[in-house]
Amino acid sequence: MEKILTGRRIHPIRAGLIGRLAAICTALFAVTPVQAGMITAESFSNNSAANLSSGGTGIARSWQTGNTLGPVFNGGGVSSFSNQFISNNAIRVEQPDGPDVALTSPRTAAYDLLFTVDDPGNLGYHLVIDVALRGYATAQSDTGGTVTASAGSFSGRIDTDMSDGTDTLGTQIGDLTLFGASSNANSTSPFVNSLIARSDTYDAGTFSGTRMFGLRFTTSGSSNNVFLQNNVGGEAATRFGALPVDSAAAGAPPFQIAGYPGADGESAADHGHFVTVTTTTVPEPGSLSLLLVGALGLLRRCRA
Repeated sequence: MEKILTGRRIHPIRAGLIGRLAAICTALFAVTPVQAGMITAESFSNNSAANLSSGGTGIARSWQTGNTLGPVFNGGGVSSFSNQFISNNAIRVEQPDGPDVALTSPRTAAYDLLFTVDDPGNLGYHLVIDVALRGYATAQSDTGGTVTASAGSFSGRIDTDMSDGTDTLGTQIGDLTLFGASSNANSTSPFVNSLIARSDTYDAGTFSGTRMFGLRFTTSGSSNNVFLQNNVGGEAATRFGALPVDSAAAGAPPFQIAGYPGADGESAADHGHFVTVTTTTVPEPGSLSLLLVGALGLLRRCRA
């Protein structure tokens, strides 16, 4: 007895071959892909301006940075890790004891992330990098003058092979660069707290073979700035997850708005510059080639 398939009569043997082809396709695509592109050997290097805590009568300054590098997770053909970089830049001036000159504190935040992706069999993997910037630019004017907090921007760069002798970390990548925000407090608006919430994704592409990647992030050229006009009392801060350190100098005023959770209610754990690196195994070329060859062979026999 013959079977009916899409309106045509097909011999039982041919029908069986088509069934086998379907089974092969199902088996091949159901198999978990061979793990390639496993991330190993992450490292972090802080290139920021040195931490600072200083003060005196009527004035206090604080600049702090820190970092948390997460573990690598592997499974199902996917490998990933995340990094959280934190910082805080703050100035507090109290009048009439504080200085009567314009004050600014430009501080550079910068760091490198290095990681190796293993692919000894040259099977291939896809690399994606997610970036996020979350924090606050906060300004408070106690005497009516202008107080400014500017978060600037975090620019990002990538070197896709640190071992090839070509340094490409000088080229800024748009999808890795996130812009901050500014807050300006004065007599009309004595307290301004601007949320900074930016994110983007950079699709780095498909690679094969074991290689080391480099990521560089910096605010150089658009530093975190806090600024007070002449003879003004108040506080300015850019807050990205780090706490200010009050100076032990005699007469230094304590910071009021630069701590956590603060008036905004968000926790320090939710603030900072975040980077997530993910690699995904490319389907094994050999399996796909065998599938296509087998499919063509079976189709030809069906037509005979």
